[in-house]
Amino acid sequence: MKIGCATRRFCEQTEENTWAVLKEAGIEYVDGGLGEDGADGLDDQLMETLRGDFGAAGIKIWFVHAPFVNPYEISSPDSAKVELAIDAILACVKGCKALGGEGVVMHGSEHIKEPETAGSHMPRAKEALKRIVEYAAPLGVTIAIENLPPGYLGCRSSELLELTDPYDVDQLGICLDTGHANLSGGEGVDLIKDVAPLMVTTHLHDNDSTGDQHQLPGVGTINWDDVARALVATKYTGPVMFETAVSDSFEEMVRQMPDIATDLVARLRSARG
Repeated sequence: MKIGCATRRFCEQTEENTWAVLKEAGIEYVDGGLGEDGADGLDDQLMETLRGDFGAAGIKIWFVHAPFVNPYEISSPDSAKVELAIDAILACVKGCKALGGEGVVMHGSEHIKEPETAGSHMPRAKEALKRIVEYAAPLGVTIAIENLPPGYLGCRSSELLELTDPYDVDQLGICLDTGHANLSGGEGVDLIKDVAPLMVTTHLHDNDSTGDQHQLPGVGTINWDDVARALVATKYTGPVMFETAVSDSFEEMVRQMPDIATDLVARLRSARG
């Protein structure tokens, strides 16, 4: 079983000896960002430094997370923001390729403050994705759209399926974020079931359904047996990727991940009979 976790930006780790701590805990894969605007993905010196750091620690890049907060939004009505977002994502694709990663995780929108405009975000997102996939696919870099909380494009499985419909899963798939799904109430498990066949990476974390708290699985209100049953159809064979926030001790948090991952995989095997 392969295990990984999301970190902060690769170039701005807050914990000393981060990679060694992860490896000691049995964490072999990491996700992270390449800088606020993705431009660091074009910095050859940074790429060389990171490759050396990861290689020395025996850590592998899994996915790079593209910038996603304002002004980086692929479905914005502001064309300048769309272009800025696309440029940043393409830089992340290039950086991911340089680091030997699998793909790039991205969001479909910022928070949509005016619900009546939600429908107009879809065509803009689809046009942006077309350009991104056309750049990434020849490089062998997979793009993953993340399911988001209510109020964002990608909070419903119907939206995620529409965004990914024209593409092979190795070109454009789904990053399953369990915490975001839990914020959708009773629809969360149905969403997981619907997108399970398209899953190319995971952001596993928990919450109490009132906010995006990024707790370790088992701390919040997610029913992980329900999640396991919803994932029966998945063909995903990549690492069990966590995206949890540090509360007290970074080392203590990552040391718990292997046991939690073992439990989650056991639940999935049980659900499959």
